[in-house]
Amino acid sequence: MQLLVYETSGCFCVYNSKSGLSYVQQSAESSLDFHGVPVVVVLGHNPDVDERTLALLREGGQQLADRCLSVCY
Repeated sequence: MQLLVYETSGCFCVYNSKSGLSYVQQSAESSLDFHGVPVVVVLGHNPDVDERTLALLREGGQQLADRCLSVCY
């Protein structure tokens, strides 16, 4: 059995709920090395999310993107 070795060329994260954002944050912070790797954070449409929660999700996604950017560069 041969182990496949590859280089990460980027990370694309999509979330549409508080639990999804939490999962993306935990995954990004615990398992990915962002040095020089492009990261895309996308808030997907969820018609069941109210305006207050939507604002919190946007803010959380922006904070995650900012952290990834500061680690990247």
